Amino acid sequence: MAYDRYELWDGTQLIPVEGRFYTVKAIGKDASWFQVKKTYEKLIKDLGGVTVYEGKNGAEMKAKNVKFDDGRHRGYYLDYDESGVYMVRTPDKQIWVEVYKPWNTTPEDYWLTVLETRPMEMKVKLLPAEELKKALDTEGHVALYINFDTDKTAMKSESAPIVAEIVKLLTANPALKLTVEGHTDDAGAPAHNQTLSEGRANAVVGALMAQGIALDRLQPKGFGQTKPLVPNDSDANKAKNRRVELVKR
Repeated sequence: MAYDRYELWDGTQLIPVEGRFYTVKAIGKDASWFQVKKTYEKLIKDLGGVTVYEGKNGAEMKAKNVKFDDGRHRGYYLDYDESGVYMVRTPDKQIWVEVYKPWNTTPEDYWLTVLETRPMEMKVKLLPAEELKKALDTEGHVALYINFDTDKTAMKSESAPIVAEIVKLLTANPALKLTVEGHTDDAGAPAHNQTLSEGRANAVVGALMAQGIALDRLQPKGFGQTKPLVPNDSDANKAKNRRVELVKR
């Protein structure tokens, strides 16, 4: 499959997705449009995924004055188009499936699009303790890119050096107290992202306590997807938003 960018409608807004891309016009001669949607919905749900959207996207998009940047097979008669969008998250990627029925096709015809996207990791950027202190003194906070297992709270081993620098910072400055904030991108449900961000903040605090830092100097806090640094409109920007911030108290 080629690498491409594609927009998906979730009932409220267009979601830009980048990844390996495959689309084909499918003929379902013995299947109704309802059966087509439910077939792919069941396939994704059997894999642990979710229904992102099902409905008459054309009318909804027109009412909100929203258009696809790149319509491709979609949008010629947008008033009448219908679609189903489904997504499953695996440990190392997301798989999106869209079935789309434009108005100008026979009842049996529809378009099937499959995208496979792997979250782009920000490489751990090691900031020495002195640089962390300088950023906290001048800005009051500093963003760190601590790598976690995908969709989990366990830190990867390559994050150990930056944790060690935070320990050095706190050891050298015994009066310093920090809030450790967890932040995510907007992939997935907001409630899930909130829980994930809280778990990651707690994981960092736990790692610091394991190296002798007192709990009363640390306050874990999760913000989920509510405080992005940049718009979540590309894999690169999503990676920037998946971060841990140290905030001076």
